Amino acid sequence: MPQQKDTALDQMAAPAGTSPSPEAELVSMFVMSYNQADYIEATVKSAFAQTYANLEIILSDDGSTDGTFEIMQRLAQDYQGPHQVRLNLNPTNLGFIGHLNKIFDLSRGVLIVYAPGDDISHPERCSTLYHAFARDRPLLVHSDVNNMDQHGTLTGSTTSRQKILADMTLEDTAGSLALGIGATCAWHPDIRRLFGPIEGEATFDDLIFFFRATLMDRIIHVPEPLVDYRLGVGLSQLKARTFQQGVAQERKNWQRAYETYRQRLKDCQKMRPDQTRVIKLLQNKMETARYQLELFNSPFRAACKALLSLRKFKALLSMVNRLRKMTPKRQKRNLVRVQENM
Repeated sequence: MPQQKDTALDQMAAPAGTSPSPEAELVSMFVMSYNQADYIEATVKSAFAQTYANLEIILSDDGSTDGTFEIMQRLAQDYQGPHQVRLNLNPTNLGFIGHLNKIFDLSRGVLIVYAPGDDISHPERCSTLYHAFARDRPLLVHSDVNNMDQHGTLTGSTTSRQKILADMTLEDTAGSLALGIGATCAWHPDIRRLFGPIEGEATFDDLIFFFRATLMDRIIHVPEPLVDYRLGVGLSQLKARTFQQGVAQERKNWQRAYETYRQRLKDCQKMRPDQTRVIKLLQNKMETARYQLELFNSPFRAACKALLSLRKFKALLSMVNRLRKMTPKRQKRNLVRVQENM
């Protein structure tokens, strides 16, 4: 394994005679990985197969321990195609948000195409996203996906969030914890330059960037699947198997909600202070999430507070009901009901 360096970027020159068209702007495709050795080769090869001419491909690993980076390194060394290929290995694990923020420091293109280490990009993905971007210069361009299982077999179904997003008001977007599919996205560097880096560790790119782009009315949808999207794996796909895991997952969900609403509130106050209703909504959402976290950290004190606030009392009852559903007895009862209905 090579010596780790703080931003270990090794640019590999494209073969002579394969330089991109001078008319095309540089686009960055960022393959972001962490312990995805089972999937990373297909992801990287799909990046190498992109048809967009003036493309830099950054293969970036967040300190994997399963050989993911070594696979990326081998593929980069063997690559003989026209694209610029750069390697980055974070010397210490930054976590998803820390790694995400670093994307913008490493990328040099006018558009950053995001490629998670377990999905497969169609060859025309970068080209299609760039041409959609070039017309209006939005902050975010996103597409649909073809769903595939953990083994890479297409399920035959396509997912698009556009119908839901199109019907959302800005207030709906501010309050929602289910917006677009981050794996389909490409971003203009201004999505960080204008707002600053994402703060906190528990939120996700789609929860912040879709809100930012909607807030500024700079978002475009490409109505075709450009990514084969692997279901059942990844950070947002982890499922609790025991009551203790369920409680831990519930706490993590509320931590994510709190950090998401806090970031959105900061972004809205900075860029759109005129949106007073959205700001008020986010303040209320953040306060509710803060209280839910307090139920885990200081349950007795939090329960006492519920006696003085109808909102907190409702939140307490909601939490108790969710935890009851996680008990082994209730889970077994639900399983029996499912089996009886089969």
